Amino acid sequence: MLAVCLQLAILCAVQGIQLNVGVILEGSSPEREAAFHKAFQAANYKSARTHCCPPQTVTLNPIVRSIGVGDTFAAATATCELLAEQVVAVFGPDGPSTSTQARLISQKYSIPYLLAQWDVNANEDLLNHSINLHPSSEDVGQALVDFLHVAEEWDQLGFIYTDDDSLVKYEGLLSKFRGKLIVRRLNTAGLTPKYTIKYFMTTRSQNRFVVDIPRSEIEEFLNLIDEYNMTDQYYSYIFTDWDTQFTDPKAFSVDKGANFSALSLLPLLGLNYQTLPEESLGDSRAVSFLEGQEEHHSGARDSLTYYFLLLDTLNLLAFGISRLANATDLQPPVGLSCDSAEGWTLGSALLTEIKSVKGEDFRGSTGYVEFTADGRRKNTNITILEMNKEGVLDYGYWNAKDKLVVTKEFSTTKAEIQKELKGQVLRVTTIEEIPFVMYKGPSGDVKSIDPKDWHGFCIDLLNECASALEFNYTVHPVTDGNYGTATKVNGQEVWDGIIGQLQFRKADLAVAMLTISYERERVIDFTTPFMNLGISIIFKKPDEKKPELFSFLRPLSPAVWGYVLIAYVGVSMTLFFVARFSPYEWNNPHPCNTESELLKNNFNMLNSLWFTIGSLMQQGSDILPRATSTRIIAGFWWFFTLIIISSYTANLAAFLTVERMKVPIEDVNDLAKQTQIKYGTRRGGSSAAFFSKSNQSIYQRMWQFMSTNKGVMINNATEAIARVKRGGYAYILESTMNEYFTQRNCDLIQIGDNLDSKGYGIGFPQGKQVVWG
Repeated sequence: MLAVCLQLAILCAVQGIQLNVGVILEGSSPEREAAFHKAFQAANYKSARTHCCPPQTVTLNPIVRSIGVGDTFAAATATCELLAEQVVAVFGPDGPSTSTQARLISQKYSIPYLLAQWDVNANEDLLNHSINLHPSSEDVGQALVDFLHVAEEWDQLGFIYTDDDSLVKYEGLLSKFRGKLIVRRLNTAGLTPKYTIKYFMTTRSQNRFVVDIPRSEIEEFLNLIDEYNMTDQYYSYIFTDWDTQFTDPKAFSVDKGANFSALSLLPLLGLNYQTLPEESLGDSRAVSFLEGQEEHHSGARDSLTYYFLLLDTLNLLAFGISRLANATDLQPPVGLSCDSAEGWTLGSALLTEIKSVKGEDFRGSTGYVEFTADGRRKNTNITILEMNKEGVLDYGYWNAKDKLVVTKEFSTTKAEIQKELKGQVLRVTTIEEIPFVMYKGPSGDVKSIDPKDWHGFCIDLLNECASALEFNYTVHPVTDGNYGTATKVNGQEVWDGIIGQLQFRKADLAVAMLTISYERERVIDFTTPFMNLGISIIFKKPDEKKPELFSFLRPLSPAVWGYVLIAYVGVSMTLFFVARFSPYEWNNPHPCNTESELLKNNFNMLNSLWFTIGSLMQQGSDILPRATSTRIIAGFWWFFTLIIISSYTANLAAFLTVERMKVPIEDVNDLAKQTQIKYGTRRGGSSAAFFSKSNQSIYQRMWQFMSTNKGVMINNATEAIARVKRGGYAYILESTMNEYFTQRNCDLIQIGDNLDSKGYGIGFPQGKQVVWG
């Protein structure tokens, strides 16, 4: 079957269009020239098979010229010689100076100039007369920026390179990256690559890197970073060489948990080139020349991706020629030389045909092809791969239209991380705080690291995680007792406490009352909050006072008591005088002696006072009014006593059941306004950071008070609560701790509402991937 296809291809080549294409190889070798010839054969085979022998079947014949590296004169001479060979396009040399020379001559005579590589030195005028299937530096830079910021959420980056052109190629990344950026050359003059790697290891300034080195140096680089223990789970590397996916997976055997990623213009292939679609390779000869290049691989210039781009370029050229042949009488340039006054009349038309290709018109090994007006390729698919010792995994892709698209499923990531954690012994840093982390092991200067000797809420949470993910752990309380405070050391932000343990990767995770904050998230990673809380104030209840002798008078104010006394005397006097004037209040003291003229009035002054006081005390009296007038006075008095006694009884019951407490401070505003009651918070904690970073005037004033008064900042909650119980001191702490202490100490209360809202989270060193649950 293959023999029949080859005969058909030869027959079509005879009947179709045969055109010459110039190729200038810089620093060439016989193997490289042979590979170019095989690439042309593969392109011709595809053209013959695609068109099935119509008149527009295109056969491209390579006319090869070899020049020395950097020899611009030879480049100009070779280009002039190719013009005389009636070439319809020139495939230029690799070097920037030689490429520019060949490009200028091709432009002058309207010969399309072809490239399949980085093109960082061409101006707009040169780009208008060339075709380059390699993606632009802007697209590659944006793909990296989106991957680092959107998918990986990097806020720091170390850029390692070996060629100064890398700074130009990745200018889009270096200028758009939002975060801390350090750029280092791996092979600095006079220094070995170990110097650069040691710099990052000793300074611990970065643990996330973009590495732009040739694929042939990747294995050596991996061994070097392994030598400096930079291949564990805290490190991430992205290799930019397009051929990284073809690296032998055995090279990644140094992996101890690090994340290795790579960019590619090709789909996931690994070492199996045959997995490409048949139309991308042409025939078995394409595979042959790829395997040949694998044997003679000598860096980026001879990379496998370069030859896939070459295949696409030749196929695209044939496609453009075929379209032009349908529209006009296509004739090769005749009589051209560097002495000619005019160029090829159809050269611009051929460029236009090629640049007008839309994505659906042409698809090569590197995806669909489209161009901008100046000849740059656009909407290129850049594949993102993950590398490890077991092989290559597909992560996603990027293009200018869809931006970053992640195709890797979360379940796959979760399974990988859980597999990595299984059986590991993690070092957990924490701080003793009741009731979250408490020690119950043997006493001594050195506390046990065995989890069985610790208990509390955080330990219970950690045990559940360890059971679900099948890992073990040891407990290591931080020596300085701080959660973390940042200081500047030689211009670098250095943290102490728990945050410092994670920043310098002395611990695998932190489980404690670790508050999630913006400042901390800049240097470590957090899980989602496992508890929500806020900042609150705890204070001692006022002491209960012993009842005073006249405390029974408290239900009514002194003024009311005065009015009652005045009413009592006034009613008694009124009753006395009215009874004196009323004849009905005078009666015979001896009713049995009807003839007696002696009359007696019972409402004398003492009896009047006795009657009113008896009514007020609700005890009554043996003296009762007889006259209508005195009865009316008595009725009003009884109604008055009913109201007074009812009010007094109600207030007295309230005073007896609930003693009113007068707290000197009701909320944070009262606390900030006064200076008699001292107040403070934990030194180096998130509450202290809240006040120090706040923009509100009241919190700024409180922070000024706390920072200028010695002794108000305390190292632990137990010491703080003891001071609160002594009185005259208010402690600012998390609401969860406030609730715990107030429930167990009846003489403590929370003052006001929470000042903010936040959460506790489990902390990790940046870059460590963990899935809980």
